[in-house]
Amino acid sequence: MKANGVISEQGEGAVLHDPLYSPSVPSISGTTQYLQTYEQVNWVYACAKVKGMNLAQLPLKIYTGIEDEKVEITSNPAFDVWKKPSPFHSRQNFWMAAYGYLDMAGENFIYLMRDSENQPPRGMIQLRPDRIEIVADKKEYIKGYIYRIGGQDIPFQPWEIYYVRYFNPVDDYRGLSPIRAFANDIILELNSVHWAKDFFKSGAKPSGLLKTPDTLDEVAFKRLEKQFRDKYTGADSKAQGIIILEGESDFTPFSMNPRDAEFLKQREFSKDAIMSALGVPPIMIMDLKKSSVLQNTEVQRRLFWTETLRPMYKMYEELINTDLMPLFGVDGAYVEFDVSKIEALKEDRNEKAKRYFEGFKSGGVTPNDIVVDVFGKEAIDDPLMNSYFLPINQIPVAQSKKAINAKPAKRSIQIEGIDVTKIVQAKFKELDEKEIRQALWRSIIVKADVIETGMKYAIQKLFREQREVILEWWDNQDIYTETKQLEGQLDFFDEEFWIKTFNETALPYITEAVTQGGNHALESLDLIDEVFNIQDPAVQQHIADRLDLFGTSVNGTTRDAIAETVANGMNNNESIADIKQRLEHVFDVAERSRAGTIARTEATGGFNFGNLEGMIQSKLVEKHEWLTVQDEVVRESHMLDGVQVMLGEPFPVGADYQGWTSTYPCDYNERCVTIPVRINPL
Repeated sequence: MKANGVISEQGEGAVLHDPLYSPSVPSISGTTQYLQTYEQVNWVYACAKVKGMNLAQLPLKIYTGIEDEKVEITSNPAFDVWKKPSPFHSRQNFWMAAYGYLDMAGENFIYLMRDSENQPPRGMIQLRPDRIEIVADKKEYIKGYIYRIGGQDIPFQPWEIYYVRYFNPVDDYRGLSPIRAFANDIILELNSVHWAKDFFKSGAKPSGLLKTPDTLDEVAFKRLEKQFRDKYTGADSKAQGIIILEGESDFTPFSMNPRDAEFLKQREFSKDAIMSALGVPPIMIMDLKKSSVLQNTEVQRRLFWTETLRPMYKMYEELINTDLMPLFGVDGAYVEFDVSKIEALKEDRNEKAKRYFEGFKSGGVTPNDIVVDVFGKEAIDDPLMNSYFLPINQIPVAQSKKAINAKPAKRSIQIEGIDVTKIVQAKFKELDEKEIRQALWRSIIVKADVIETGMKYAIQKLFREQREVILEWWDNQDIYTETKQLEGQLDFFDEEFWIKTFNETALPYITEAVTQGGNHALESLDLIDEVFNIQDPAVQQHIADRLDLFGTSVNGTTRDAIAETVANGMNNNESIADIKQRLEHVFDVAERSRAGTIARTEATGGFNFGNLEGMIQSKLVEKHEWLTVQDEVVRESHMLDGVQVMLGEPFPVGADYQGWTSTYPCDYNERCVTIPVRINPL
């Protein structure tokens, strides 16, 4: 009930408003319009969506203790609400709304489902900020909240609403929407789009002023106006207008064409302003023209996470730990968003790997140092893995052990007073030629492994997202019609969306693999001051070609597996639940097996392509030589160790070879590499 603008109900959940202090504080004028930009302005949608989706993927974990005594207690039933905060929406949708409202409106209101102020919530519901009014109070600051919907006023006590907002220097209560800061750019963007829409709707015909040589009567005037409008300006008088003046015949156009109005340039300015205000770099919305995608994609992703997303999820962490976690009755419990699988927030593994590889080439790092410190895996129990090696390219691979023993080291390496050079020389005396080539193979392949590992995690994440979408759709099927042919009927598998998503994810890894391969070739030739030219047209064309095939191939396999699985289940008259188990298995295989194979194929194949292009760019190499690990896993089609061919010419691979080219190793689950044969050996 409302009386004179004051909520007078005294029952449970009522809000008491002191009219002597101030009226309730409504949402900031325009908040609804700010929310509507999400569906009206494509760049706002793209920026807000990519922020929300990246943040919503973060698992919320609960711990006690710190540092070495840190213990995860997420599985404690007391914290089940954090696994699915809203009873009506998925966990991801809940967090997307939380971050989305904060971006669109500058504030986030969450209804906490609980019976008293001292209880933890058993559920949470997002409320639209533009429907909330805050009841101000001179003593308590906020006396309550009013939620207006469908002509009704729903009152809430302060402890029923959890309020998060951005700083607003001109309002004591309401948050400032980032969109408000670039509202003029939004207006220009909308006006530009509407102007273009009207311009083309009228057939791109001009409006203007028409002079006639004679005075016209009313009938002649209307006839001339209609004829001219129909022929030159279109029928929509609101879009294009024409003025007729009696006198000498003449026509003066009023409207500007898109070029004169600098339409595209204005839209570009608006887009830049939107991206800047929302903190989204070009690569995150696939704006490849401005992202220098082949050079700094990782830098942009890292900045996106560190400068834009981290402050947002850290703010929620602090607020939850301060205000809500003490209510759960577990001493010292606190939440953290798990970012351990976010590559952009990890220590730059590629940079770290590069330092270790440089140390390895200088004899200061062992292979096990790389295994443990770069890959985070357990050391391998092999004496060679704990040994120091001189740069392999200083020792001709094809030479015998006698030649290796006779070749003096080019430099002496001292580590803590120990001459490592002598140790390495002694170690090489114990090796035969096969072991030397195996050591060389390991030193090369480990560079591709760094990229492979990151790409595998990224692809596994995409398969998990696909699993969630497919299984959620399948759970909603009450009945289905038996069929043996499902081709063309998998409407729930949005292949076009997944191809685009997989390609966006793979692009930086494929690019990095090619770059690492090119730089490796130059380094192996002692061209340490040279930089691989990633902008070379042949290189860029290769990356584009791989992307054309990557997403289509991966998702085509997934689509076919889903279709076959569902068809088999239907043919066996299985239930919805039984077929769901079959679908679970499809994605189990995809995540556990296919992801690793896909990553290894693309990382090693991309590395080998870059390696070949690096040799070409060096102008010091005419031939390259096939190198394999020479173990029992090597496929018969790849048993080419030591075979040399001219750069760009095919290797004599076996009939079972399935690579996209035979000019360098790039087969399914590829493990082979090539090494340069110098024109003028040192």
